[in-house]
Amino acid sequence: MKTKIFYFSGSGNSFYVAKEIHKRIPNSELLPIAAILNKNLNSEPRSIEIKAESVGFIFPCHGLAIPIAVKRFLKKIDVRNSKYFFSIASRGGSVFRGFSIMNKILAKQKKQLNASFVLTMGMNDPKLGDFYVPSDEELQEIENNVQKRIAEIEEIINNRKDHKDDISGVSFTTFGPLNYILEKLIIFIMYKFAPGQKKYFYADKSCIGCGICE
Repeated sequence: MKTKIFYFSGSGNSFYVAKEIHKRIPNSELLPIAAILNKNLNSEPRSIEIKAESVGFIFPCHGLAIPIAVKRFLKKIDVRNSKYFFSIASRGGSVFRGFSIMNKILAKQKKQLNASFVLTMGMNDPKLGDFYVPSDEELQEIENNVQKRIAEIEEIINNRKDHKDDISGVSFTTFGPLNYILEKLIIFIMYKFAPGQKKYFYADKSCIGCGICE
């Protein structure tokens, strides 16, 4: 049974998860979303046929939702012949609302996610005010937790089980209705205005040009 795993990663967290999942799923192929999009910028919706019975998507949480590139990719692929779908979102701890967005797109091809997971990993955005570099002990604890979760995810995917992770996380306030409004606003702003921003990309002299963020 062929499995294609599509990943999108900026700093490498989701790429790491994708590689770990790839190693554990027999007859699987790992493919970069960004590179595929770059080759199909002007293609029509559903013009990229995916020939695999099982399809996975792995990416980071952006603005409480799926990255813009992942949203664009989902609209371009044709998965009508695929049977099983899973997705893994890496995050720093915030609530994640992206799986419902994915299901709305997939529903146009009469598909939906069979299994969805969230993985809490180290915060990796140096522009955030509370960003800090974790200690070796903290990194090891994160790694241990991630490996434990990956083992659980592996078992679910390989056995084609249905599963939905708890997507709750850090909230803005303790008042539910206000949280709902703020979450909707953040997601709207990201999809509406972020594509026009060209200065958010961050790199300094320590960049080695590995290409993971491309």
